Amino acid sequence: MVRPSLLALAAVCQSALAKKVKYTFDIGWVTCAPDGFSRPCIGINGKWPIPTIQANVGDEITVVANNKLGNQTTSLHWHGIRQFHTNQMDGPSGVAQCPIPPGSSYTYSFVVDTPGTYWYHSHNMGQYPDGLRAPLIVRDPKASYVGKVAKEYDLVLSDWYHKQTVDIIKAFQTPTTGVPSTPNPDSIIMNDGQSTDYAVETGKTYLFRIYNIGAFPSFFVNFQGLDMSVIGVDGVATKPTPAKTLYVGAAQRYDVLVTAKNISTANSAILALVDTSMFETPYGGNTSILGKLVYSKTASAPPPYEGLPNSILPPTDDMTIKPLDGQKLLGPVDRQIVLNFNQGLIDNIPR
Repeated sequence: MVRPSLLALAAVCQSALAKKVKYTFDIGWVTCAPDGFSRPCIGINGKWPIPTIQANVGDEITVVANNKLGNQTTSLHWHGIRQFHTNQMDGPSGVAQCPIPPGSSYTYSFVVDTPGTYWYHSHNMGQYPDGLRAPLIVRDPKASYVGKVAKEYDLVLSDWYHKQTVDIIKAFQTPTTGVPSTPNPDSIIMNDGQSTDYAVETGKTYLFRIYNIGAFPSFFVNFQGLDMSVIGVDGVATKPTPAKTLYVGAAQRYDVLVTAKNISTANSAILALVDTSMFETPYGGNTSILGKLVYSKTASAPPPYEGLPNSILPPTDDMTIKPLDGQKLLGPVDRQIVLNFNQGLIDNIPR
């Protein structure tokens, strides 16, 4: 049995290694055009895309959020962070806190106790599709992949809308006697732009953190001619699981290892294909977006994908991916509560 004094010493040592990671965010309107269409979006410190938050496991993250929007309240939610004993820092307006009024500030402070791939976003007025969302990474210096990967990369996917969220919601909730349809996005984007080139070297392994920080549709993700090894899902370390294609729903994240080809004569594509079956009305935007693994500037372009979507289907069944800790399921359920949710009209207003 470990003596209490040793446990206390271990806790002190862990605390000594932890850092205080502080950010100050002035949240305000800027102009952006990730798909070529210029519109107001919500930036931080006068810039968009907004910054990625990075910390190590055990660190304390402090974010001073200053609402400079002028015409809207706001809040920040740390998606996937467990917030043990700090539920008041979780961020959802009307649940964990009051919204931050224009001209006011709120200081978030919490310890990140579980490594993984997360994201943060507004949790107020359906606001985050206006651009207030970005990755949040919690690293473990002792993770099994440390020292084995050449580099880490982010692959951030999202839908994008030309109208502001308040206008979309207003139109969606206009009284009607028909069946309401979920608004379609105008386009899809990768890393808040149209494409991304990732520099790779033959035979080396890379860690890709894949995010869907969109509001609505899911994506099929495929690395052309390469297999992925899934090692994390939604902030949970998993047993390595091979995958050719992943289905990434809104708010989901995957950590995958990808080993580059041994031959560098041609570059490879990374395909993100939107699941158009989720749309209830005809969709006129781009259905796919491509990134690229670049072996060299002289390598030929990736060959085109053919036979989509069937050529990359089916995606890996995420129910076959098992947590790394091997913790057993709890015992049989002895009480079941069924809650059915649907979309319909209340007083002729879509709800």
